[in-house]
Amino acid sequence: MYSLVLIRLLLAPLLVAVATSVGYRFGPKITGWVAGFPVVAGPILLLFAIEQGPVFTSRAAEASLLGAISLSGFCVMYTHVARHYSWPVSLVSGWICFGGFTYLLQRFPSLWWLNASVALIAIRLAIILLPKSNSPLLPRTVRRWDIPSRMLATAILVIGLTSAARGLGSLISGLLTPFPIVTSVVAVFAQRDQGYPGAVRTLQGLLASMSAFVVFCAVLDLTLIRWGIGGAFAAAVFANVLILCLALLRIRRDTA
Repeated sequence: MYSLVLIRLLLAPLLVAVATSVGYRFGPKITGWVAGFPVVAGPILLLFAIEQGPVFTSRAAEASLLGAISLSGFCVMYTHVARHYSWPVSLVSGWICFGGFTYLLQRFPSLWWLNASVALIAIRLAIILLPKSNSPLLPRTVRRWDIPSRMLATAILVIGLTSAARGLGSLISGLLTPFPIVTSVVAVFAQRDQGYPGAVRTLQGLLASMSAFVVFCAVLDLTLIRWGIGGAFAAAVFANVLILCLALLRIRRDTA
C-alpha cells in the first residue's frame, strides 16, 4: 500500500524534475525530446497494472496509442495559436483540440497495430504542419518555483487519473494517459520565458521523440499479459530508450 502511494506521489514528479533540468542545460528542443520518455504515462500505466491488473492495463496501453494522435493535435494547435496570442489562449486552444480528438477516438476500432500505424502517421503529419520559426530565442529566466510547479502539476494528474480509472474504464483511461500536462507546462514556460520560438522548438523536439512513446505503449500492450509487469515494463522502457536515441541523433543532425 505504501509503495503505491510513493509511486503515485514521488516517481512521476521526480522524473519530470530530472527531465526539466536536462532541458535547462541543452535548450528547448531537447526539453521537448526528453518529454518523449514516458515520465508520466509510464508511472500511470504502472499504477494501472498494480491496482487494476494486466488485462486492464494492456487495454489502456492500446488506447494510449490513440492518445498520441490527440497529443499531436495539441502540439499543432498550440503552436499556431501561440503565433498570435499569449500562452493562456494557446493552452486552452490546445486542450480543446486534445479533448475533441479524444471524444472522436472513443469510437475508433481498437487494434494495436492499427492504433500504432495511425498514431505514427498523425505524428508525421503534425511535424509537417508545425510552424517553422528561425527567430532567435529570448534569454531564459529560471524561476525557483519552476520545477516544483511542474512536479505538483504532474502529481495532480497521476493522482486524478489513477483514482478515476475504475469509473472511466480502460479505454478512456488510456486515451487520457497522454494528456499534455507535462507538455503543457514545458510549452507554456518556453513561450513565457523564450517567446514564440521557444514554444515551437520545444514542441518540435517532443514530436521528434513521440514515436518512442508509441513504441513504448505497443510493446507494453503486446507483452504485459504474457511476460508480467516486470518483464513487460522492462521491454517497453528498453524499446522506448532505443527509439529516443535514434530521435536524438536525428535532432542533432538537423540542428548541426
